[in-house]
Amino acid sequence: MNVEIDKIAVETRRAWFFEYGRTFENEGNAVRQNIALEKEHTKRVCGEIKQVGWIYDINFKPAFHSIFSRHYLESIRDVLPESEKLNNIFSTIYFYIDETLEKN
Repeated sequence: MNVEIDKIAVETRRAWFFEYGRTFENEGNAVRQNIALEKEHTKRVCGEIKQVGWIYDINFKPAFHSIFSRHYLESIRDVLPESEKLNNIFSTIYFYIDETLEKN
């Protein structure tokens, strides 16, 4: 299984969301606060998802062991919303790490 995070798609969706949020700017204060929270949440989630992509740039076995011992990927996954797509992304990453460690 190959899961690829398309940077252009992520950026396009993020831009669409922020533009969509602007359509509500003339609403009341409570609506604006909710939109601001949603924008911040979306920005954080996109950032966390992009952050896990660095795992494919690592090829030093001790670095993988350090990632596991510090539970770095788990700490990122724990702050992200529950979704099947994210579960697939993280499953693919763990599979990649296992394969890479077996090769070295």
